[in-house]
Amino acid sequence: MSRTLSLQERHPELFAEHAYVEPAKRKRKVKMEVLCLSYMRTGTASMYAALNVLNIPCFHSFSLLSRIPDCKTWSAALDAKFFSRGSPFTLTQWDQLLSDYAAITDVPATPFAEDLIAA
Repeated sequence: MSRTLSLQERHPELFAEHAYVEPAKRKRKVKMEVLCLSYMRTGTASMYAALNVLNIPCFHSFSLLSRIPDCKTWSAALDAKFFSRGSPFTLTQWDQLLSDYAAITDVPATPFAEDLIAA
């Protein structure tokens, strides 16, 4: 019989201690390797888990739970792209926002598929 994993075992990123750094002050730490730009409820959590097992740090909407202030930057990207409020994000801005990740799945990245592929 298998046991149910605890919340901490399923999402260790929520329990990791780290000092928050504003996206504008970050630099890319790992090269982006995988873009899995699917919508929620299409297996993105499984892909996120699999990529992390393979030691490929992956961004998923779960990641926002440990970086709530990043929501402001995601909102700015959405405003620029869909409401013409600000300039579209540059490669540098995407690298800053996703600096710690070599893969990305799920929202809020999904609407930026073309931008992320171009970056």
